[in-house]
Amino acid sequence: HPLLFAACMLCLKKFELPVTSEIRCSSCNRDSQIVPRVRIPINIEDATGTIAAVVYSEDGEKHVSHTAAQLEDADAQGMDLLEKFKAEMKGTHVVAFVRSFQANGTTCYVVKMYVDAELPNYILPVSDESITQEFALKA
Repeated sequence: HPLLFAACMLCLKKFELPVTSEIRCSSCNRDSQIVPRVRIPINIEDATGTIAAVVYSEDGEKHVSHTAAQLEDADAQGMDLLEKFKAEMKGTHVVAFVRSFQANGTTCYVVKMYVDAELPNYILPVSDESITQEFALKA
C-alpha cells in the first residue's frame, strides 16, 4: 500500500515483513515487532518548481488526520484514501525542511513540515527568497 510501510517498532527500520511479525532487528539488534508506519507522497510547489517528497510517521499522520492503524484498516477494507488526502492537502501553505540526495534520480524527503497554524515561534519569516521560498502543496 503506498500510504504505509512495515518497520521495526523500536528503531523504525523498514522491513518487508507482515505487520505484527516478531523479529530480532538487524538494525537496533533488539527483539521487536513489525508495526505499520505512515508514508504520504506529496508534491511541493513554489515559484522555483516542484519536488516530489514523502512525509513519514507522526508528521504524515498529523497531516492526513489518520493513524497508521486506521490506514491499515482502510486498506484491509479496500479503501484508497490517497486521492482524498491529495484533495484535502491541495493548496495548504506549509514550511518544510527538506533533505535531498541522488539515488536513481532525485529523491526528496520532508524531514519536518509545518502548516500555518502550527509554526513554532522560532521559525522566522522568509527573508531571502533566493535561498528560501514560500510555497503551497500541489496534489
